[in-house]
Amino acid sequence: MNEKDLRTSCIDFISSLHGRQRRAEREISVRDLQTAVKYGVKEPQWGDRRRGIRNFTGLRYRITYNNIVYITDETCTKEVTSFSLTQLPLEKVAVDQQLQRQIAEQRRRISRGEVAITSHTVIIVDQSTSMNNGDFFGHRSRSRGAYYTIASEMVARPLSLGQLAFTDTMTIIEMRNEAIVNESIYMEPTTWELHNKLVDLANEPLRGRGHGNYIPSLEEAFDILCSNDNRNCALFLLLLSDGAPSDHATLKIPSEIVQGDMIDIVSEMCKIFSNRLTFGAFGYAHDKGDTFKLLKELSNVAKQNGSKSVFSSGLDAESFRKALFTMSTSLLTTREHMSSIVQNSLLVGGGQKKTRRTDIIKDIQAVTCDDGGFYKIQYDFHYSVQRYRYVTNMKAVKDLADVDFQEISFAHPNANGIAINKKYFAEGAERMALFATEVNFREPVGQPLIAKVSVFDDDHQFEFHKQSAKTQMEARRLAKKFNENIADRKLSIPIIEFLEVNFYVCNDKSYLVEKRLDVKRYQKFNDNCGGVINESKQEINLELEALPECDESDEEDSILPQNKDQIIDEDVPQAFSHWTYQYTRREKLVCDLQGVLTSRFELTDPAIHSKEGKRFGLTDKGKKGMRDFFETHKCNPLCKALRLKHAVHRYRNRK
Repeated sequence: MNEKDLRTSCIDFISSLHGRQRRAEREISVRDLQTAVKYGVKEPQWGDRRRGIRNFTGLRYRITYNNIVYITDETCTKEVTSFSLTQLPLEKVAVDQQLQRQIAEQRRRISRGEVAITSHTVIIVDQSTSMNNGDFFGHRSRSRGAYYTIASEMVARPLSLGQLAFTDTMTIIEMRNEAIVNESIYMEPTTWELHNKLVDLANEPLRGRGHGNYIPSLEEAFDILCSNDNRNCALFLLLLSDGAPSDHATLKIPSEIVQGDMIDIVSEMCKIFSNRLTFGAFGYAHDKGDTFKLLKELSNVAKQNGSKSVFSSGLDAESFRKALFTMSTSLLTTREHMSSIVQNSLLVGGGQKKTRRTDIIKDIQAVTCDDGGFYKIQYDFHYSVQRYRYVTNMKAVKDLADVDFQEISFAHPNANGIAINKKYFAEGAERMALFATEVNFREPVGQPLIAKVSVFDDDHQFEFHKQSAKTQMEARRLAKKFNENIADRKLSIPIIEFLEVNFYVCNDKSYLVEKRLDVKRYQKFNDNCGGVINESKQEINLELEALPECDESDEEDSILPQNKDQIIDEDVPQAFSHWTYQYTRREKLVCDLQGVLTSRFELTDPAIHSKEGKRFGLTDKGKKGMRDFFETHKCNPLCKALRLKHAVHRYRNRK
């Protein structure tokens, strides 16, 4: 009888000690070898050890199947050894003790609802028996390829770029006969520990078993997405399957009825979450005819009901990588949009109304100027330029008269001008931001810059620049004092720095110019209206009247104990704002903190609320701004370690 006519399990097979050891090391099963004998490509190999032809004598067979090579004796029944043709390396990232402590604290805060989740990714990973197939190039199985790509593209890459924070979470659902929620990856913060957990899943042998039933997994995903009540959270659901659903076979009902139920689930889900949900579907195999007809239909249903949707398919790493990149980019875009809704409270109020300028329009393409982007942007080139820096001899900036200008040379020794984008890429309450760089004639030199101008149609920008300088210089002074306080207490946390700003005068135009921060890492930590990004809002009934003073006994009772072990990097901005209020004896509060976090916080465009109000420009909301901050502020472990006084009780029940 021909081998192909036999059941796979009936193929003759004689194991050897060496062969068993190699299969155990390389996650290859007995059935894999039997399948290879039955379906693989056989090549005879002759060896003569004495003549130096290979390291054996006689005839052996090399059998290749699903990227695995098996060496057998001349009868093809006794194994000699086995190995993978290509197995891409996937290693864990070392996580030191301090980072482990921070991650544990982040996980605790998420589980207790102490922080607002900014995004939640739920991935349904098909783990039916067919996911054990070894036809995904570079991997022992389809399952390994799936987890490998998820770990590298959805965690490692965006983490390396600083695009994700611990408030971006992930849940893994494994799709078999039933939906299995992975206990270790349930609303797990996006950190290197999440990456390592995905590596563990990738390296587990032969995870696939049973059928792939869509309905239980879709229902479980729906319930999990609904469990987060933050309406400003961006959501992403990815359904990854290597074939058509098996629900109809399990339930013993017509496939049309089952598919209708799936469409109803996705339809209802997308109606509820609308445009804050991205629905992704990936067919994890070669698309032959109607293999992924249902996945395509589910993707279309999602789009019709108000959600973003992406469908793709393929059985190669590049197809899956590109699909995940597109889907994760959509998620990040949604997250930024939802975050902007939270932050969109910086409205100009009170005082004389001003007309917004219309001579500069927005760059809708928002080019980042990386990788040669300088030449893709329309610039105004200025060569008759004076550059100034701000100086003050005062310990604390009190009035605009305290701010003076000192002319200095270009930042780069070869520069003879500056190029400034004709269009702005971002705007706030008072400023528009434009890409800029110093140039030697029309060639860029030096580091990339940001130029800022007032959003108002003022005849002269001079007062605007002086006001901005005054605010940023005072924030820089307070940040320096804060960092000294942190160092004195021996706290291992990132320091805070506000960018140095300069002033470029180009003929009749003037610009506030500073170092360009990485736009991919840029984030906002709080605003000047009490908004606290990534923190769940506490419900406190406050009265908005004059800011009351409190006596010494009241302050002593409100001092909180130190708790250094639970401090995480994300605590720093909120604690800094709180600290400035206490350090200045309730005279000032620095907020509207935004910038990037690397080894330190590099911040720009702060707002300062003063006791008098309007002392630091239009974003200075005075005592009301201070009240707004404490309405939402929750003292975090860093506040407690700095022994900051809990100010919330001062505003409760005041009539």
